[in-house]
Amino acid sequence: MNMPDWETLRIPEGAYTFTVKDMEKRKKTSRSTGKDFVIVSLKLTARSEAGEHFTHQESLLPWEDRYRDLLIALGGKSEGNTRISGEDVDPIGKSFTAEIEYEADANDTTKSWPRMKDINPVNGDKPMTSTADDDDIPF
Repeated sequence: MNMPDWETLRIPEGAYTFTVKDMEKRKKTSRSTGKDFVIVSLKLTARSEAGEHFTHQESLLPWEDRYRDLLIALGGKSEGNTRISGEDVDPIGKSFTAEIEYEADANDTTKSWPRMKDINPVNGDKPMTSTADDDDIPF
């Protein structure tokens, strides 16, 4: 019996449209502080501009800027300057765009991991943010 060919299943670097297939919130305990925190794990389908499809899994921490960008891309609403609510966001079936770049493993230089960067809504519109106070607007 012959063995099948080796073929990489890793997603190549580049631009993709991602669709959320599944999301799981996992509770973890910090080894250094002993405090609990949550990891958001997403199972995604990725489609390249050339029409290639890949499966991708990404884990995010709720305090990462990438997570903030993901919430905005999926319709999260701003609650003041410091919080974007994810309570009303049901991500399953929703899409967004992002770039995949490989990031070196911090503990093993022979390994690297695909990471999403530059996360935006599907239509390509960047979220509108304003640093102006209402008093600065001249009307």
